Amino acid sequence: MPVEFDADSFKPAELKWTEQGPANIGLGVAEMDFGTAPVVVDAVHDALRSGVHGYLSPARSLATRVASTQWQKSRGWSVDPEMVRLVPDVVTALFRIMTEYINPEWPVMVMTPAYPKFFKIAWNCSGNPPPSLDLERVEGHLKTEGPCLVVLCNPHNPTGSVLKEGELVQLAELVRRHGGMVISDEVHAPLAYPSATHLPSPRCLVNQRRASLSRSPRRPRHGTSPASSVQK
Repeated sequence: MPVEFDADSFKPAELKWTEQGPANIGLGVAEMDFGTAPVVVDAVHDALRSGVHGYLSPARSLATRVASTQWQKSRGWSVDPEMVRLVPDVVTALFRIMTEYINPEWPVMVMTPAYPKFFKIAWNCSGNPPPSLDLERVEGHLKTEGPCLVVLCNPHNPTGSVLKEGELVQLAELVRRHGGMVISDEVHAPLAYPSATHLPSPRCLVNQRRASLSRSPRRPRHGTSPASSVQK
């Protein structure tokens, strides 16, 4: 069924049309290009004018759950409102299901195409072992390609994995032997769990001949990025 659009209502979505540059479209972003429906704008205005901006009351929660079941019923699925749980977004819903309702030993199969964040959640919540340094691959590259710049993220973002001292020492030895430099982004070090001991990479690299560069977690000044410290 053809649908007619008013060209005057076209309002380019900012992120979708800018993140990939003017020659491309960010198709991974779910943004509308025809503005916001008047009925939605009116509903938001009414909500603001009502002055009720606090926590969701039981009555409003129930009304929202009932509205959800009514929409599902129009599609042929009868759902008890008491079985509906309200969440802020689909990512939160998937995370809660994976961490609270399924066997943590189960693998996760994501059928593509799918929302990219689903893959990150699946990896973090499906019992996969935390990432570790592939020292054999690093050594192989150094042997065949020569000195290079090794960039670390410790703790790892987004998994939070903290590299062990032995891994850092072995990496330092490889770089010392074959040449190169190590840069370590450690801005999330203060967020490591007490059960994980974070060791600043320069502590393990300090006795090596090459310099290591570590991005410090210190608070930045206005208009500047977190300070960097160079240790030899």
